[in-house]
Amino acid sequence: MRKFVFVPLIVLLLAGLGLASAREYRVSGKAGGYTVNVIFDNSPLEKGNNPVKIAVSDADSRPVTDAKVVVDYSMPTLPGKPSMMSYTATATGNGNTYEAMLDLSMRGEWTFVINVTRAGKTDAMTFNLIVR
Repeated sequence: MRKFVFVPLIVLLLAGLGLASAREYRVSGKAGGYTVNVIFDNSPLEKGNNPVKIAVSDADSRPVTDAKVVVDYSMPTLPGKPSMMSYTATATGNGNTYEAMLDLSMRGEWTFVINVTRAGKTDAMTFNLIVR
């Protein structure tokens, strides 16, 4: 009787682990007076193409749909040296979000800067993530 209970329990546990690894990764922060929510489809981020969705809202929590959103991303290097890997992706509007595809060419720590330009003024949010 124990074997019949133990095997289904292992199958359920493994299925749960598989679903847990397929989650998205979220980062939130401020870019000037805007709240920026960044959602990566992959968690953890992986080497290669990583889709990202960016939601920008104003001080009244209303979605901002008329901004230009650009993602600059690079790998930090030694102090005093310029980054050897630096990329830019312009996000396209899709309803209340902006979407882009980021090609993360190496594993390691990456710095992301989300630039929000609206009415001629650019504000930025910066964060770091590890790519596996």
